[in-house]
This record gives sequence, structure tokens and C-alpha cells, in this order.
Amino acid sequence: MGLTSELIRIDQELSLKEQSLLDFVEREKAEIRARQKMEREDRMAEREREERERERRTKIELARIAAEAGIAKTPKPKDEPQSTAKALL
Repeated sequence: MGLTSELIRIDQELSLKEQSLLDFVEREKAEIRARQKMEREDRMAEREREERERERRTKIELARIAAEAGIAKTPKPKDEPQSTAKALL
């Protein structure tokens, strides 16, 4: 009977180690998924920043072209009070 109880004990130890390993694998998978999600979100945010920067550059270039062609409105300085701008008109 001693051999049977020893085999049962070894089986239980192996089961605990197996469960521990499975838990570890699941935690690692969850970490990998979380990291991949963050990387995807970072890439999307970077694309959005790049798109806004392209739009900003396009607007600047269009304004420059319009100014060269003489069809652009002269932008008001942002720090100039509205009443001063009206007085100049």
C-alpha cells in the first residue's frame, strides 16, 4: 500500500505543477494580448497624428500658394484686439 500512496502523492504534485504551468501560460498570453493591443492603439494614434500633420502642411501650402497668387485673405494676427482690427479697416 505504500507504493500506491506514493504514486498518488506524485500524481497530485504533478497535477499541481501542471496547473501552475497552465496558469503561467494563461498570464503570459494575457500579457501578450494586452501589449499587442497597446501597440495597435499606439500605431493608430501615430497615424492620426501623421494625418493631422499632413492636413496642417496642406493648409499651409494652399495658403502660401493663394498668397502668391494674390487671392488669399490676409489673416488677422491672433494677438491683435478685434477693435484695433476693425479700426484698420
